[in-house]
Amino acid sequence: TGKDGPALGEPSGPGPRIVLLQGPDEFLRGEWTRDLVEGLRKEAGEIEVVKFSGEQSSLADVLDECRSYDLLMRHKVVVVDEAEKLIAGDMRPVMERYAEAPASNATLVLRSGRWHKGKLDKLIESVGEVRRCEPPKPDVAAAWAVARMSKRHHATLARAAADALVARVGPDLGRIDAELGKLAAAADEGEPVSVEIVAAMVGRSGEGEPWAVQGPLL
Repeated sequence: TGKDGPALGEPSGPGPRIVLLQGPDEFLRGEWTRDLVEGLRKEAGEIEVVKFSGEQSSLADVLDECRSYDLLMRHKVVVVDEAEKLIAGDMRPVMERYAEAPASNATLVLRSGRWHKGKLDKLIESVGEVRRCEPPKPDVAAAWAVARMSKRHHATLARAAADALVARVGPDLGRIDAELGKLAAAADEGEPVSVEIVAAMVGRSGEGEPWAVQGPLL
């Protein structure tokens, strides 16, 4: 930083300038985006969120949005899904040049199921962060389910029940999250969700009609 202000590429506003969320877990990409937006709101107050589809938008439109100022001078979060389709071929050097000197009034969030690692990743890390969105290991997924049940559904999930849940549906956090609400509704008030409730309420991945016994239990 010199007397004329921040050096090119150096963040001067709240939060990171560019975030890359890449990997097959769509649920994690969504959760980390929400966490980022909530954190920026706490730091900068009201912000504007603008979304693009990488398949239907142009890189020029996305970068113009990043560089333009909100009329209320709010910080801006620009989210691009299927970013790998937006940043392909001749467009990758264009994105690299933007990453060398990103707009200070915006955070660009690139979300991608598939991604080709290269020079751009290091440039993003210099002004923001790169996160891999992979399904966690079963024990991590079970611990997450216990915490999620308490925070989101205000109910208790026994650790053994969490292990049973993951054994049935796998470590897919999106699928686990969908089951937790149903399990919370089925448990007696004040009582933890048990292994027995999981066995009765949750079908194994690939099974048909897993909720056949839900009605009688409720």
